[in-house]
This record gives sequence, structure tokens and C-alpha cells, in this order.
Amino acid sequence: MERLNIFVDETGEFGFRIGASELYGVSFTFHEQNDNITPELNKLNDRLNKIGYTNMIHMADLIMKRNDYSKIPINSRRI
Repeated sequence: MERLNIFVDETGEFGFRIGASELYGVSFTFHEQNDNITPELNKLNDRLNKIGYTNMIHMADLIMKRNDYSKIPINSRRI
């Protein structure tokens, strides 16, 4: 392995107040920098297309059901 890329991101609320999000997300992405991740990105885009979403992904908005995600039900947002 020449170089491992690692990306970590979190979003959401802890749910301690009224109206808090039902979801909290932590994502980890690991990949060898020289490996092509296009197939995985295509799978992600296909899943987003299935729920009718074609814009940029903003995890905070997805978790909080705001803006472009406001009409997507929680079961679809969990995919």
C-alpha cells in the first residue's frame, strides 16, 4: 500500500432537545489513493437517483430533513 486516504465526517444532533434530529451520522471512508473508486461513486449516485435526488450531498441537511431533503422520508434518508 503506497498511500491510504482516510476521511471522517459527522453530522446531526444528539437529540437532547425538542425537535432534534432522529438521526446522527458518522462516516469513515478509507481507500488506497491509487485505487479507482468510480464504481463505488456510481453506486452511490444510482441510489440517490432512485429516491429522486440529484443535487450535492450535504449531510447536515440530510440528517435534519432540511432544504432539498425536506420531502424525503426518514426510511429513504437512512439508505
